[in-house]
Amino acid sequence: MMIEYEEQKALLKTIKDFISLDLGHDLKKIGYSLDCRFMDPEGVNALKIFFEKYGDQIYIKFGDIYGQGIKELEISVIGFKKTKKGYGTLLLSRLVEIAERYNYPVISIHAPNANAIAFGEKFDFKMHGNYMDITTADLKRNLLARKQAKF
Repeated sequence: MMIEYEEQKALLKTIKDFISLDLGHDLKKIGYSLDCRFMDPEGVNALKIFFEKYGDQIYIKFGDIYGQGIKELEISVIGFKKTKKGYGTLLLSRLVEIAERYNYPVISIHAPNANAIAFGEKFDFKMHGNYMDITTADLKRNLLARKQAKF
């Protein structure tokens, strides 16, 4: 189950766009604060993208993360200096788009702490031991319902 190079570039672009357009970071100034592990034109089994700068943190894994032949999209860490501004919801929206485009059936939150559990429960993620998950289709519906409820 390989992640082809075009998909790798699209995943990285999605996170870069979130960092620059939504969080407002200048990508030219962040340097090594953004790290994309193991990109390869020949394809990879898993891709890890990590960002940390000015109190904002993102660590997301894509692909066959645990070598079980399952294509996963896992949120390992998200945290924002400015909380309650909708950044988590924006990130989930961007991840749903990429999950639909590249056939990631489930989005999970790994080893959630109390804040992550509360965040996940807002979108109906279900707890399973040391992770929470939701199908991409259900998360898309929940995001849309929350957006419509605001109007």
